[in-house]
Amino acid sequence: MLDLFRSLPGGMVFFIVVLFTQAPMCFADAEPPLSREELATELEDIERLTDLLPFEKQNPDFLKQRLLEDNYRLTSDRRSLFGLEEVSFEKRGQHKTIYLNFSFFNNAYLGEYLVNVISYRDDDLGLKLRAVWLQNGGVVSTQNEEEIQVSIKYADERDRYDQQVANGYGALLPVQVPDHLMTGYEYLVSDMYDATVGQSCLIEVPGLWFGQCAIDQLVAADRIDLLENVLNGFNPGARILAARELTRLGVATRPDIQKTINKLVQLNTPIHVSNSRNVVRIKSPQDIRELIKSGDGEAIINRYVARLAR
Repeated sequence: MLDLFRSLPGGMVFFIVVLFTQAPMCFADAEPPLSREELATELEDIERLTDLLPFEKQNPDFLKQRLLEDNYRLTSDRRSLFGLEEVSFEKRGQHKTIYLNFSFFNNAYLGEYLVNVISYRDDDLGLKLRAVWLQNGGVVSTQNEEEIQVSIKYADERDRYDQQVANGYGALLPVQVPDHLMTGYEYLVSDMYDATVGQSCLIEVPGLWFGQCAIDQLVAADRIDLLENVLNGFNPGARILAARELTRLGVATRPDIQKTINKLVQLNTPIHVSNSRNVVRIKSPQDIRELIKSGDGEAIINRYVARLAR
């Protein structure tokens, strides 16, 4: 064998050496196939989830209890004064994770749900999970045959919630809100959210500047009444945004609005202020009043950043 090796050209010897030294590494990187038991466990999670379909026919309390019994972890449960509840569940398996989000109105109506199942494997597990989901009555919102992604909204239940928000709550006056302003208005008055006070509306970063974009919509529509409701609403950052705009528009000189702003400044509620580079949290009445009066958070941000750099 050694004589045969010596008789081969040098390039061929190199190829054979590389082949025999590299092949084990290639095989080591391949995923071991799932056992029947492992595959059955992964598919059973999807089958049990489809037992609850259609979700809108389930009592919300029963649906939540059943998911907890099936070892889902409740990751978020937020309730709005307007009757909206948003709950999120997560179930992590060895080879996949199931994410669920539900929005209930008045603990009776399902307004929206989202399902997302993520497979960790490079084989056809995702394809099999999707097949079980579809065979048992599930629908999907994506064309990718190897994943389960669902986003369903129920217009009638959304309209119920919209009307509840428009009818006001406590200090909020009933208002007429057109459809194109409703999403932003809900965000600005709801206690489910806390807007960041930005300097401009940058739609490519909606999570950070959405509050300013929504405020800009109300200003462009000349809806002072909606701005006043935002000022009296339950979103801490949005209240500052409304106070800043009402001040800029000259409406804040009204005694009732000035009284509300004075109370707002003294609440000591932390407010997030941002520019394109930094987000800082201010709390002192002096800084908040400066932000409302001047409308310029840049100086406040620079002052905080300089303080942290010392």
